[in-house]
Amino acid sequence: MERFNREKFKKGLLKINDSVEWAKDVVSIFNLRKVIIYLVIVFLFAGIFYWKGLKDTPVEIGEDLVAYNKEFTLRLDKIQLSKLEDPALKKPKNSRLLYYYDWRKDVLGDPIKVEDIEELRKKLKPYGFENKIIGVMGVGISANDVSGESGIGYRYAKLWEIRAEIVATGKGFYPISLSYKPDWAFTNSSINIAGGKAWKDGSNRLLLGINVEF
Repeated sequence: MERFNREKFKKGLLKINDSVEWAKDVVSIFNLRKVIIYLVIVFLFAGIFYWKGLKDTPVEIGEDLVAYNKEFTLRLDKIQLSKLEDPALKKPKNSRLLYYYDWRKDVLGDPIKVEDIEELRKKLKPYGFENKIIGVMGVGISANDVSGESGIGYRYAKLWEIRAEIVATGKGFYPISLSYKPDWAFTNSSINIAGGKAWKDGSNRLLLGINVEF
């Protein structure tokens, strides 16, 4: 076991004019694997807080459906909304919000929120788990080799347009893989970046390419 060395400690802590030590520190903090992990953590927490705020947002009725100064009441089956005795949905006059409403007692309840509508909640939720097999192709880069490669992967999570996967190709294994999949641009394909190890010599390897959902 290495003993504590006061001189090494002082050098590592206080010496700021050594370019080699600076380079070591920068590489240790900003290597690709750590950057990917940092980004995943930041986006994960951002997505959770964003969704918690979004799901509490009241649902608004656009004026293209119902005029702002008009009202309507839609009665519901009691099974659909068991917390009210005689359930209905109501848009009051001069309001864009839709409320829970007891039509027999004429009691207006809370406004309907995004989280109350299952399909809307699923559509707007920015994060979640996925269970998909993907095909991968691209260019692999390591210290001794730059070449094309292809393989398969397993997609297990999403955060907005970012997808997380595990990828294996003929040249290497990539336990950390991120894809960018904007819904407005792609249907079943994504831009992909992954970091892992080469099968042949165990060297660090970077994969840049695309993947396709099966």
